[in-house]
Order: sequence, then C-alpha cells, then structure tokens
Amino acid sequence: MAHKFMYLFSLEHKREIINTYLKNDYVIIVILCALALLVVSTTVIENETSDPRGTTLVAESILQKGTIKLDHYKKDVRKILSYRLVRKNKHFYYVFPLGASIASIPFVAVANLLGMEMTRYDHQVQKVMTAVVAMLMIAMLYRLARQFLEPGNAALAAGLFWFGTSLASTGATALWSHNLATLFGLIALDLAIRDSKAEHSRSWARIGLCLFLAYFCRPTLSLLSPFLLLFLFARHRLAAVKAGLVLAALLGGFVAFSQHEFGQVLPSYYLPSRVSGASDVTTALYGNLFSPARGLLVFSPFLVAVWLCARRAPETFRLNPLWWGLGLAWPVLHLIVISRFPHWWAGWSYGPRLLMDVLPGLFLLTLRAWPTALDTRRLRIAAAVLAVTAVFSVFVHTCQGLYNGYSLLWNAEPPIDQNPQNLFDWKYPQFLHTRTRHQERVREYGPKPEPPVN
Repeated sequence: MAHKFMYLFSLEHKREIINTYLKNDYVIIVILCALALLVVSTTVIENETSDPRGTTLVAESILQKGTIKLDHYKKDVRKILSYRLVRKNKHFYYVFPLGASIASIPFVAVANLLGMEMTRYDHQVQKVMTAVVAMLMIAMLYRLARQFLEPGNAALAAGLFWFGTSLASTGATALWSHNLATLFGLIALDLAIRDSKAEHSRSWARIGLCLFLAYFCRPTLSLLSPFLLLFLFARHRLAAVKAGLVLAALLGGFVAFSQHEFGQVLPSYYLPSRVSGASDVTTALYGNLFSPARGLLVFSPFLVAVWLCARRAPETFRLNPLWWGLGLAWPVLHLIVISRFPHWWAGWSYGPRLLMDVLPGLFLLTLRAWPTALDTRRLRIAAAVLAVTAVFSVFVHTCQGLYNGYSLLWNAEPPIDQNPQNLFDWKYPQFLHTRTRHQERVREYGPKPEPPVN
C-alpha cells in the first residue's frame, strides 16, 4: 500500500513539474523554435535557386570588394543568375531588395573565413539564415501573443500562425526578402503595442529602425509605417514623432546612397511604378483571396473561422481603436497594392506568397478573436470549427507546401506564367496536388510528364 501511495505521489509530482515547465515562457519558446528548425531542416521544397539566389553574392561582394556591384563575378556565374541581374550604368546589380543581402553579411563573413565561397555555398548559407529567421519569427509571434493570452493559448496561436500560413510554406524554403521584412515588421508591431500600454515610450528609436529595415528588405512594407506611427501617436505623441524622424533620416540616407550608386532617387525595385499595370485588378483581388492556387482565405481558412469565436474584447486587449489600422486597414491596403501588380500571382510560388508581408497585422487581428473560454454552446461549436480549419491550414502549408514536390511542380506543367487561367482551376487545386493528379492534369492540359518527384 505504501509503495502504491509513493508511486502515485511521485507521478503527481512529475505532472506538476511538467505543467510548471509548460507554463514557462522560455521553455515554450525553445519548443516552438525547435519545431520550426526541424521543419526548415527537413523540408523537401527548397527555393534557394529562385529569386533569393544572388543575395549572398551581394554580401560577399561588399565584404571582398566594398561594393554591391557584381561585375567581378565570372560570366558563367552571371549567366546562372540570369533574370536576377540587371545591367545599369554599365554595371551588373542584383535586381531584388538589398536588405536581405546586408543582413547576410555576418553569416557570409563567417562562411568566407571557413573557406566557403558563395558561388558554391550559397545554398548552405541561405539554409542557415532561413532557419535562424524562422526561429526568431515564431519566438516573436509568441512574444506578441503573450501580451494578450496566457502561455498555453499564446503557444497555440503562435504555432498555428507559423505552421498554418506562408510563414512556413514560403518562409521555410529559402531566404526570401519576405522573411526578414516580415520579421522586422513584426518586431516593430510588438514594440509599438508594448509602448502603447506603458506610461512612457522607450522604444521609439528601435521602432523607427525596424520600420526602415522592413522597408529596406521589401518596399511594400512601407505601407506599415503610417498605420503604426499613427497608432503610437495616439498614446505617445512625442515618441511617434521621434520614431518618424529616425525613419525619415534612414530613408534620406538610402536615397542619397541610391542617387550616388544608381543616379536615381531609389533603386528600380523600390519605385512605386513597379506595382502597377495590372489589366484586371478585380480578378487579382479575387485571386489573392479565393483562388485555389493563391487564395489567402483558401490556404488559411482559420483566419476567418477564428472570428466565429469573437466576443467582447478582454481587458488584456484594451488598445486604442487605431489598432484596427494595423490589423485590418494595413492588410487591405497591401492587398489592393499587390493586386495592381501585373504578375500578382508571383510566378512559381505556392499559395499567397505576396501576402506574407502583412501576416503580422493579421496575427494581431487573430489574437483579438482568439477563444480563451468556451463557456457557451456557440463558442464550443465555433472552437471546433476553428480546430478543423487550423488542422487543414497546417496540412496545406506545412505538409503539402513543404513535403510534397508536386505542389511546386503544379506551376511548371503547364507553365503558370503562360497559363494564369489555371490559378482559378478548382479541378486541380495546387494544395491538393499529387503524383496521380499531376499526371492526369498534364494529360489534360499540358506536355508529357517528367519523371516522378521523390
């Protein structure tokens, strides 16, 4: 009898220890980061040879030659870079944003010290940085969620948002410009909300810096700045002005650099004219929200389902009403802007890649509606619907988006850029693509299938 009692006591004690650890923020962050690292390390889909190829070469050029020009690389390297290069003023430049390249400098420096040249080891350095950014991203999601939710719910919300959105299906496949831009936007958002709850703002300099870095990594993040500064202004006017001045000073420096390097106000990728010229904005809007290949609400339906659980805002979410600008107005404006882009489906992408930039705002919106109590029948039913859509979203973005090679091959046969009407084809949705369905689709729409993807 005594032995049985001691066993039960020991078991209960172990349970208490486990529960204590699972309520510890640092333990939860380590678990979330470990899961994100596992996914990045094991994904079958890798896009390092897509647009991000060239990111580390710019960093290496800065370290070795003191310039962002890529003239010194051999002709065969420039040939591999192909469309990623632009020739301007008789020099070769990487066409995509500079922010990711600047952020890569410490990693490339270490690689160079180890004898690794980026013409051969670009893939490996990208992989390391992708993993680091993914872990920082999921940790920041949890940090933001903890401002409103207890540890268990914060971990669920952060985990769902990483594994059930493009943060996984895009962010885990390569060092896209989206990755760092979204991370800096998320950090700025977290800092602004913390300051809005405090008596004094101590983060205005970091907010201004992060807003610039988000834009520097991806120019569409410029849309975040007015909404975030206005939100901060409602609580701390002087801090918002100071943050805006920091942002303006950094933007001024960037303009001066661009004028010196390119002879124009901004690098071509940063010019507003780049996101214009779509022949049918309405179709693009619909496609970005509801198409079976790029639809945000199709690939992540929990974003809608969570609002079935909405109730009166809890005390922890008593923010000034301008937070709706961050959670709703910013994403809507971004949606309109990218829908004006002629290539709104973003080429050979998986899901709503171009909407990844506004996921921090949508995360804040999700936290407002997140169920913390299921004390009515309506809420229990709503939570069940949320759970089903959450599982579906994780399946779509993590399982299909990262471990199913046919989801990416869907873009190739037939080529999506020449057949954009297929973006709306519910007979063969991208997120349900398989070997069998691919063979059927090719027989019906395109050329003979290539050998199976392992």
